[in-house]
Amino acid sequence: MPKLTSRGSRGLKALSIRVRDIVKDKFQTSYKEVADIMIQELDIMSRPDPEKNEKNIRRRVYDALNVLIATGIVAKKSRYVYWGSPPKVSPNQQNGVD
Repeated sequence: MPKLTSRGSRGLKALSIRVRDIVKDKFQTSYKEVADIMIQELDIMSRPDPEKNEKNIRRRVYDALNVLIATGIVAKKSRYVYWGSPPKVSPNQQNGVD
């Protein structure tokens, strides 16, 4: 578990763990949804230069997801990211769209 110092609670390791947990909890999500959740949780709008911080968080989420995909912890199919492996049926087919 990451230490709770100011840097330890917001470093790349802590962010990667939180990204993993978000994907695990949702099972199916998108890069944008994970990034939006992280931005909301970190409350970057109250910090100096929120636009720069938002771009930085989005880039770090993208990097963390790519590492999780490369290691096989999560899988990517189309624009969705899945915990484990993607389902055999696409999300559109599940909703009767296709």
